[in-house]
Amino acid sequence: MATAIGAPVSTTHVVVGSVGGVGGADEYRMVNWNIGKDIIIAWCVTIPASAIVSATVFYLLRILG
Repeated sequence: MATAIGAPVSTTHVVVGSVGGVGGADEYRMVNWNIGKDIIIAWCVTIPASAIVSATVFYLLRILG
């Protein structure tokens, strides 16, 4: 989906998604879905957190510069 719209894709996201997808396709119980849930939560927190840090640094440098 990301490729279709030209969005950048993280290698880590691709690898984790692939491993989970292949494990789930072979046998649903082979994947520890609780860890998968934690990974998805971490992905959802990482993007806004990095945006906030980036904006903060940008505005601090803009004020100081």
